[in-house]
Amino acid sequence: MGHQQLYWSHPRKFGQGSRSCRVCSNRHGLIRKYGLNMCRQCFRQYAKDIGFIKVRLREPGLFSLEARRLRGRPHCPLQLTERRVSGGGCWLLLPRE
Repeated sequence: MGHQQLYWSHPRKFGQGSRSCRVCSNRHGLIRKYGLNMCRQCFRQYAKDIGFIKVRLREPGLFSLEARRLRGRPHCPLQLTERRVSGGGCWLLLPRE
């Protein structure tokens, strides 16, 4: 068996080798949640275009005032409640207006 017969001959129907970023075809740091299938670098680049906003924490353990304002929005698919989030902020997906 030569190299051409063996190269890429193993089926890749599942697992990390079967998935890649839909933008840049990168296989590392893939975000699969909500069917995004984007690497984390491309997600940061296109997050606003998709409809995500980044909510920064003003004090540890509580969402910022902006998130509290969004809680009363009609047709908001997210249940925004006060909860602890680690890190400097979190991404929220909002419906298009």
